[in-house]
Amino acid sequence: FLMIRRPPRSTRKESSAASDVYKRQKGAPEKMKELCRSSSLPKNYGEVLARYTKKGFRVLGIGTRELNLNYIQAQKVTREAVENKLVFIGFLILKNRLKPATTEVITELHSAGIKTIMLTGDNPYTAISVGKECGLIPGGDAVLLGECADELCGDCLLYTSPSPRDSCASRMPSSACKKKKKK
Repeated sequence: FLMIRRPPRSTRKESSAASDVYKRQKGAPEKMKELCRSSSLPKNYGEVLARYTKKGFRVLGIGTRELNLNYIQAQKVTREAVENKLVFIGFLILKNRLKPATTEVITELHSAGIKTIMLTGDNPYTAISVGKECGLIPGGDAVLLGECADELCGDCLLYTSPSPRDSCASRMPSSACKKKKKK
């Protein structure tokens, strides 16, 4: 979002002169890393991100940029023009707690022989941590991190948890691939 800081009306000059306009951006840390200046990123960016996501925290990256725009220009500026060269401010760490009934419901579904899956846009390590916490990924199961099946775009990640109740690891259907839909 754009934030415009303007002085009180009594001291403000009504002109087209540039005012204090800032771009504030939050988003997936992987995307924010692309949008921020590399010089503003800490050397341990990946390590800090992995530390929190592996503990099940949801992590957002935050960046900012001062824009040399007046009020009228700020109303017309395109997203592409301002979502770059941001200065990384830091991570916003959030803990989404499971609802009390979640683990019980997952257990009940497993007992009934119903295959359960998780579809999420969260960081893979956050999803794995939450999956283990609620019993979606039973203790001792391995979690495979890999690329999409060959017939897909190759950019999506596939997370499967093979277990004795599954005859084989699941494959992500091509209809789930976001990149294919955009083409």
